[in-house]
Amino acid sequence: MQLQNLSKVAGEQVSVDCKVIAFPEVDYKWSYYNGTIVTNNRQLKLTSLKAGNEGYYTCHVNNIFGSNEASFFLRVKGNIKLL
Repeated sequence: MQLQNLSKVAGEQVSVDCKVIAFPEVDYKWSYYNGTIVTNNRQLKLTSLKAGNEGYYTCHVNNIFGSNEASFFLRVKGNIKLL
């Protein structure tokens, strides 16, 4: 399981899929760099990005046979508007 770092502009959205092939099925959990649980789904969806969304996100998977995790860094660039 490998995830790629992303760079997005503030106001955009991001969707990252944690792809795992395992039997029995795994439980999913996404966390933010400080350990805050973001979602318990296979897919992480963030809408209307802002600077506070920047950081490391980790997908944690586990079943009765073990666990694994993968992380990526989300960079959020400022949204500059010309007047």
